[in-house]
Amino acid sequence: MSATPPASSVPGRRRRRPVVLAVVAAIVVAAAVFFVSRLGTESTDDAFIDGNVFRIGAEVAGRIARVHVVDNQDVAAGDAIAEIDPAEFEAAVDGARAAVALARARLREAEVQVTLVEAETAAGVTRAAAGVQAAEARLAQSDADLAASRAEAHRTTADRDRYQQLSDRAVSPQRRDAIEEAATSAEAALRAVEQRIAWATADLAAARADTATAEAHRKQVDTAQAAVERCRAEVAGAEASLRGAELRLAHTKFVAPAAGRVTRKAVLVGTYVDEGQTVASVVAKDVWVVANFKETQLGAVRPGLSVLVHVDAFGVALRAHVDSIQAGTGARFSLLPPENATGNYVKVVQRVPVKIVFDEPAERDRWSLVPGMSVVPVVTTR
Repeated sequence: MSATPPASSVPGRRRRRPVVLAVVAAIVVAAAVFFVSRLGTESTDDAFIDGNVFRIGAEVAGRIARVHVVDNQDVAAGDAIAEIDPAEFEAAVDGARAAVALARARLREAEVQVTLVEAETAAGVTRAAAGVQAAEARLAQSDADLAASRAEAHRTTADRDRYQQLSDRAVSPQRRDAIEEAATSAEAALRAVEQRIAWATADLAAARADTATAEAHRKQVDTAQAAVERCRAEVAGAEASLRGAELRLAHTKFVAPAAGRVTRKAVLVGTYVDEGQTVASVVAKDVWVVANFKETQLGAVRPGLSVLVHVDAFGVALRAHVDSIQAGTGARFSLLPPENATGNYVKVVQRVPVKIVFDEPAERDRWSLVPGMSVVPVVTTR
């Protein structure tokens, strides 16, 4: 015989049953609404804020003389961040400028020397040519005088020989002496002309030698021109050294490469920095979302689709759109990409980075989004 439950407990159970049914119905409706709302969308929690981070590194070594910013300070492009003591680099610039001035002075001196050598060489060649012409003229005149002297000597000698054959009664002693004197004078004149010809020939040879020497001096012009080219090369080298010194001096000042916020300031006044050491970083204001979707989710994802980005830090949702899809999975661009051709192969669903850009920059900046924040993007694919 079965026991009959107390009458008082049956109504209580009947009263709780509608409540349970209502709760179950609410859960079912909420789940239905959630799943219906997710139809035609793709989302992932493997997403974060990304942006441009400019690392400002020292290109010269030195001691920090001034720091113009503090941590997390907003800066504009070109604002001063810090400065290295420029005294050593200014001295190097002054030395380089002095070297340039000296090299240019040497160049001017070499150019003047070229002008002088060219003028002297031209004058020497002209003088030598004139000397040759004068010597040739004297030799020609001497040749003409030689012919006349020979004729005169031949005539007077013939007269003397003819008068010597005559008797003393036919020719007076005075006439005979005159003829003898004329013959002697003609022979002396002939010998003088011959001597002048010898001298003129020697002068012509000397003048031609001077011409050859003057022509040889033209090589001094080439040597002077070579000195000019060498000085020009020295000027170019000194100017290059000056530009290098000025560039190193300019590198003593660190400026913001873009507008943003100073982060990880790593120097103080008096700190010594080496080449390549990071002084500070500047995080640009322009940020975006990198969402790593599974490859099985990308069938309907394409550039231009609208996205609702849920920011975990602030609990807000910002409107955005798909900008682009990376041409390769994240694993393919890792430090050690997988080599599926070796060992045992286990298929793993890969993730592909998708860049998502905010539609409202002002709203994005209002929430001070920074690289590294976690977000959940929901892409509308309908």
